[in-house]
Amino acid sequence: IGASILNQEEKYQEAVLKESIEKAEAKVWEKAKELQEQAVDKALQDAQARHAFEIRVLEEQHKRDLKAVEEKAKIQMFQNMDEELKREHSAAEQRMVHRIQRLMMECHREKLEAVKKAREEEREIVQKAVEEQKRYAREHEPHEQHILYHFNSSSHPKIGSKCFQERAPNGEISSTDVPCFLTGTVRLR
Repeated sequence: IGASILNQEEKYQEAVLKESIEKAEAKVWEKAKELQEQAVDKALQDAQARHAFEIRVLEEQHKRDLKAVEEKAKIQMFQNMDEELKREHSAAEQRMVHRIQRLMMECHREKLEAVKKAREEEREIVQKAVEEQKRYAREHEPHEQHILYHFNSSSHPKIGSKCFQERAPNGEISSTDVPCFLTGTVRLR
């Protein structure tokens, strides 16, 4: 009987021990699971914090890069504007020089035309005056007059002086204002 009781007692103690071990094991697994969840949460929080920090660092770097690119673009834009303004200024100067040259050539051409026209008019006037002088000389030829033409550039800068002198038969010279366009002294009879 004692061995049976002892055997039952051992079985009972073994069952209690087994139950205690199972309870302890369940508590350990529960604690381990809780610790594991805490560790996972902490790891997630750390990862999120690291990720947020890295994102902030990348954002700041991106902002600095954008600012540098913006400054570089501004500098390039101002350089391009300056070069464009210089090209425009140079082109405007060249256009102005060409206009001035054209105007000067036009003025020179007009001047040459005016001089040519004035010379033609002068020749016509001289021709008419010479013909008038010849006619006058022919009309007065019976009196054997001598007609002298004198050129005086100070009295008329373009054409000449207006001086007509005739020599009377007694040798005296009388002056009359008649157009005279010939250079030097010419004597007509």
